[in-house]
Amino acid sequence: MAAPLRLDNLALLRKLADGNWHSGEDLATVFDVTRAAISKRLGKLQAAGWPIVASRQQGYRAPEGLDLLDTHALQSALPGVAVVVHDAIDSTNAAVMAQPHVGPQVVLAEHQQAGRGRRGRNWSAPPGQHLTLTVDWRFQRLAAPATGLSPAIAVAVAQALNLPDVRIKWPNDLVVARGGALHKLGGVLIEASGEAAGPLRVVVGVGLNVADAPMPEVDQPLTSIRALSDVAPRTDIAIRAARGIIQALERFEQHGLQPAAEAFATLDVLAGQAITVEGLDGDSAIAKGLAPDGGLRIATQQGEQVIYSGDVSVRLQ
Repeated sequence: MAAPLRLDNLALLRKLADGNWHSGEDLATVFDVTRAAISKRLGKLQAAGWPIVASRQQGYRAPEGLDLLDTHALQSALPGVAVVVHDAIDSTNAAVMAQPHVGPQVVLAEHQQAGRGRRGRNWSAPPGQHLTLTVDWRFQRLAAPATGLSPAIAVAVAQALNLPDVRIKWPNDLVVARGGALHKLGGVLIEASGEAAGPLRVVVGVGLNVADAPMPEVDQPLTSIRALSDVAPRTDIAIRAARGIIQALERFEQHGLQPAAEAFATLDVLAGQAITVEGLDGDSAIAKGLAPDGGLRIATQQGEQVIYSGDVSVRLQ
């Protein structure tokens, strides 16, 4: 007889992932706990937003099934990199930054409750719906300014997803242009510590909208991977994204932004567009593409300049 499983949220969710009914008695037997313990744990998961229903006669069920991350498949696909999957976490980036770097690591969460985007914006993720992924990496010595890393990672993720119509809004947002507006698919947040010339620790966080799940804190139009392509398991998407990021980090250490610059130009949704830049004197500028160090070249009434920060908005022509 198989030994009972340890009762934790991920193990319990995996039992419900098939979409079938599971009685409280059967679940209690599997985990060697009381039915009351199962009921209490599932009640907390329901309160957190997991789509679980309960029936006195039939037990518990996730009606549409659950597309959970497969830790073993992720680890097998990413040799030499430690993989950690949390059931719920405030922020994958914050969790990584709170710990010392001990080697390459990929951290994911089924439910990110208080994630952050660029400029401190909220980027949370409904349970089991989107993808929040952080790569912990260390550069020994960089061949080029670290300012180019953000667009290089955006290119890597866009190429890994290989979805129709996905473009990059400088510096690292993945977007789809539709109806004169940019619909956000995902974004990148990079945090660094150490010396610019190396060694430099970088924590690369990526958030991707996988399903058409609402995100009330995001104040712009959204799109999703499943709105753009056939359904793929979140694990497959995570593997493609993580591999792409790791390969981009390896290239960047040796060659800087240059290997990604040509691809960025083909994906650049701002090139040639009239844009508004937060904090820039004057009403607008024309986006002129990526600078060699990762900044955004813009043409203004005062001439061409390069910017490295600030919100950029555009009304597509």
